[in-house]
Amino acid sequence: MIVDFSVKNYGPFRDEAKLSLQCTAGKEHPENVHKVAGIKGGLLTSAAVFGANASGKSKLFDAMAVLQELVRQPAPANIPIPAYLPFKLSPRNKGAPISMALTFTSDKLLFHYDIEFNSDKILHESLYYYPKGQRHKVFVRAGSDFSFGTGIVTGQKAISKMTGPNSAYLAVAAQMNNKICLQAHQEIVNNLIVLKGDLTPLINTIINKMNTNDDFKMKMAHALTAADLGIKDLNAEIKKQNLIDRKDLPPQLVGIPMATGQTSANTPTLYMKHHVGTAGVTDADRTFPATVESMGTMRMFTVAGPIIDALQNGRTVVIDDFGAYLHHELCTWLIHQFGTATNEKGAQLIVNSNDLLLIDTDELLRRDQIYFTSKDSESGASTLYCLSDFRIREDLDARKAYELGKFGAFPFINGGLQP
Repeated sequence: MIVDFSVKNYGPFRDEAKLSLQCTAGKEHPENVHKVAGIKGGLLTSAAVFGANASGKSKLFDAMAVLQELVRQPAPANIPIPAYLPFKLSPRNKGAPISMALTFTSDKLLFHYDIEFNSDKILHESLYYYPKGQRHKVFVRAGSDFSFGTGIVTGQKAISKMTGPNSAYLAVAAQMNNKICLQAHQEIVNNLIVLKGDLTPLINTIINKMNTNDDFKMKMAHALTAADLGIKDLNAEIKKQNLIDRKDLPPQLVGIPMATGQTSANTPTLYMKHHVGTAGVTDADRTFPATVESMGTMRMFTVAGPIIDALQNGRTVVIDDFGAYLHHELCTWLIHQFGTATNEKGAQLIVNSNDLLLIDTDELLRRDQIYFTSKDSESGASTLYCLSDFRIREDLDARKAYELGKFGAFPFINGGLQP
């Protein structure tokens, strides 16, 4: 589970922005708090970020994906770090390093990892863990200099000599099966799922999982049925297709399969059976390929897959533009799935959204689960802050107060389209 994530000097975030899932002293919605040994008060099972367009909501999630990619695997030698995107509207930040940090739990063990980099190399990196609540150093890196904690798995010094200046040591150590680094690495890479942009590529991943996991397939069908999309069942086929025979392949690409020897590929096809009770309508009549389904149905399919997987395996799902193509009631229902009653493994859902109806402290979210991003019009710098930072009455209508500009992060539009 994620405890907190912070980023500094990345995109619009000139100064440090910190998203915390450690609950505050608030007592509302106890169903949204998962008790974790060693974490005072427990951890929140969901959080939502709101704010005007271009205020930094998506870039915050980009930063999480960047951290994940930096540690996923060692970088090829002598190439720039492509994720270097500092705040460019301040001379002191332009060439300065980007820093990111993630505190998380894995198998009841607390970890803290941070990394600092510029366009060419990793400038700082460290990993600490907390057995029995006591802080222990795994490694600390300052450029090419490394230091290691005592009593940790041996061999780290040799691993450091194999770590290129543009590679995360954590990635190399995990590749070399260093036990404690591998545990932290797997939590960041495998148990943090960041969904951004076009989710269509997820369809094949979900289909493959449906075809190898009957329980997952059953839950997917149930989710689409429960969502009132008119769908009763799902079915998927994976057929081997001759690439040369594909009519949609541009002429200039026809020779590539032959040149590479890859003349066939597995092509998955998804079918959705609709719930129609009209006499005379056969199963074939009410079964449609996914290509004719609505954008909302397919968005629900691609979002439900990672969410079901997260609930089954205790992962954290991060979804950019959560409300895209989905009705508000569906969004609310999905967030409710992360309540402790149906979330035994401590899965988490972190979203950003323009659906202001989700700013609901009565029925849905605690005040410490609601975050805002706001961009300063003079400096262009974005800030991230929590609703619980404000001293407000418990009975205050938070959504209405936000719409009145009480918390900032709200667009005030002046004038028409014409200048």
